[in-house]
Amino acid sequence: MPGPLIQMSNLGVSFRARSGGVRHDLLFWGVKQICLSLKTGESFCLIGESGSGKSTLAMALAGLLPFHQGWLMFRGKKIVRSNDGVHKMLMKSTQMVFQDPVQALNPFLTLGQSLEEPLAARGVRAGQRQALLAPLIRDTGLSADLLERFPAQASGGQNQRVCIARALSTRPELLILDEPLTALDSLVKIRITRLLCQIKEKYPMTCFIITHDMELVRGMATQVGVIYLGQILETASKSSLLSKPCHPYTRALLSASFTPGIWKGKRVVLKGDIPSVQTPPSGCIFHTRCPDSAAVCENQVPLPVRLTVGHTVCCHMYTHRGIHDGLPDEKITGLALVLFGASFLTYAMILLAPGDAAREIAVARYGGESQLDGATVEWIREKEGLDQPFFIQYSRWLSRIVSLDFGYSLVEEAEVFHLIRQRFSRTFELAAASVFIALVVALPLGILAGLGRGSWLDSISVSLSVLGLSIPNFWLGILLVTLFSVKLHWLPSFGTGGWQHLVMPAITLGTSITAYIARLLRLSVIQSLESDYILALRARGTTSPLILGKHLLKNTLIPMITIVGLEFGLILEGAVVTEVVFSWPGLGSLMVDAICNRDYPLIQGVVLFTGALFVIVNFGVDMLCSVLDPRIRIR
Repeated sequence: MPGPLIQMSNLGVSFRARSGGVRHDLLFWGVKQICLSLKTGESFCLIGESGSGKSTLAMALAGLLPFHQGWLMFRGKKIVRSNDGVHKMLMKSTQMVFQDPVQALNPFLTLGQSLEEPLAARGVRAGQRQALLAPLIRDTGLSADLLERFPAQASGGQNQRVCIARALSTRPELLILDEPLTALDSLVKIRITRLLCQIKEKYPMTCFIITHDMELVRGMATQVGVIYLGQILETASKSSLLSKPCHPYTRALLSASFTPGIWKGKRVVLKGDIPSVQTPPSGCIFHTRCPDSAAVCENQVPLPVRLTVGHTVCCHMYTHRGIHDGLPDEKITGLALVLFGASFLTYAMILLAPGDAAREIAVARYGGESQLDGATVEWIREKEGLDQPFFIQYSRWLSRIVSLDFGYSLVEEAEVFHLIRQRFSRTFELAAASVFIALVVALPLGILAGLGRGSWLDSISVSLSVLGLSIPNFWLGILLVTLFSVKLHWLPSFGTGGWQHLVMPAITLGTSITAYIARLLRLSVIQSLESDYILALRARGTTSPLILGKHLLKNTLIPMITIVGLEFGLILEGAVVTEVVFSWPGLGSLMVDAICNRDYPLIQGVVLFTGALFVIVNFGVDMLCSVLDPRIRIR
């Protein structure tokens, strides 16, 4: 799979406000906090209303506008400021096709001279230019007679073909198409769209396309992003976004398209006009026009939520479950599908793995290979039903699960649920301790870093977060054992007992969780500080401690509760490694032992139990958010 050619992280471009030709010190953001990744060879389409920041982002990417926030990465090399060495490499590898082809061409040069201009600027000789341009001229349908004309003597479609050929002449790695169909009539649009699709197939490059035309999106896009007032609201693959658009603004854009097959259903009508980018709304920037707006949207910025692989949306409908109808049914359906899929895949992978399952169970139960005979192995195979076809074995097990009978462990010869209940108390103890450590460290660290943005404390917080997310659990566990057990003899290295046995496993499991929560909390505090309701409180003379304790802290912590619920799955996943490193008798070590012994009922029981627990915890988090914030309610 091709890697990312370009990555953008919190990219922002700011401008100074003007009034009556006078430049003021007031800054506003043309685009803000853009996080995108452009893979090599893909076509990324950016859609949105006029004035939403599409061209601003494209010009910053091409180096025509400086960016003032965040960073870019090109071929794995970081660009921290505009026009540095790496950015100049990106600019040399980038070409851009503008929306008005006539204005993009020098009126005093013939079309042929304009076509040769990029190659001439790179020092290519006249004879070589003709050889390089000949296939492009043929592929774009240009004629020798046309190239002798001036732009004013050619049609819009002909001028645009010249612009496309000129952009391709340097074989760019990144081609930016800024609304290439806007200034063209309907018939010419169709021809240029076909030409662009053909060019994309023949010339390997990454395309960044800005357009209002959904036919171009359907024909060229692999990924689609939706932008509004300079901020990305939704990103997804073309098929995912066109078949299941999630953000209300995305649905409104698709419903307004005249392209057949793009939208099926009633037109989504937005109220009001797009606000000024100089005075964006507080909270969710789209709430003033959103047909599904709730009270929480007015003063709380939604965090990006990953719905599926490659599909991300910024909307409180998905950050805070329970705002809209149908979510409980969706949760129940999702729970059933997750549990069924997990049980089937786990059962299939373990059962169909190489080796004789009956013989390995016999070895684990009765001793070594030398003490077994063929009759014992066949008896176990028949007794446990391992001589039956796979689907019969799975259907019998599934029918018992419906009646809450998880069966008996093949090796331990005990009820699966009894074994899970014994080990779960230890895993819960470890998970609770790790979450406690994460909250105690991450809450003050993230809040103070957000309040002191750009300070030394903020730099330390960001560095520690990156370090915590980078260290693998098993490596950290071994490091702690070596230091505190082997060298200093302060703490026991394995087993259970008093609180001393819990310290190192909890730190190992809680480090990555601490880093993740601190990083997101810092971002949430920064976004809240920029909200209009905080500025209004300061204008009324409200003291900083009161703003922090009564307003900022509560609005910041509610999204963190959702994040902690989502992190619960990572805690269970990380517990497997941590429990093995420290010989902690929890669900993780139980799962490892069951896999090694091919104990199918026990494997299935642990997988289903942890899966159900994950969904239940997240549902509880949703209910807790509803209790803490009365604006979030089921309608």
